[in-house]
Amino acid sequence: MIKMKNILLILLGLVFISWGCGKDEPSKSIDQFVGTATGNYYDYKCSDTLIILNTKSNSVAKIEKQDDTNLTGTLTDGTGKSIYSFKGVLNSVTSDTFYITNFVLNSLTYTGQGIKKNGKLNIIFGNSGCKVGANSYRITSEFKQN
Repeated sequence: MIKMKNILLILLGLVFISWGCGKDEPSKSIDQFVGTATGNYYDYKCSDTLIILNTKSNSVAKIEKQDDTNLTGTLTDGTGKSIYSFKGVLNSVTSDTFYITNFVLNSLTYTGQGIKKNGKLNIIFGNSGCKVGANSYRITSEFKQN
């Protein structure tokens, strides 16, 4: 009887140990965006179709986590010159998209979003100079990770 009790206690202990060890904290969804990505930056003409005006190869997007829902980003061209600095918000812990908080540059209000798909970062920007309705803008620039 005592041996059976000991075996049950050992088995129960092993269950708790394996359950406790298997409970790694899941990575926060915002962490998927954190880091540095190299790619191409495109300037588009304000039109119904995406017409490339300018391409900057070897552009870099650097994303830093502020907390579990907020991030900051900087986008530089291939020479290290700043293109944009922005703030982003992740609305859901299961999302692969963050939304860029409106910012003003050269008298234009910019907005956008960053999407992580197949391990690659894509960030799109629109501005108030290319409106298509109330609070809606066409894509005027984009960063695509190589």
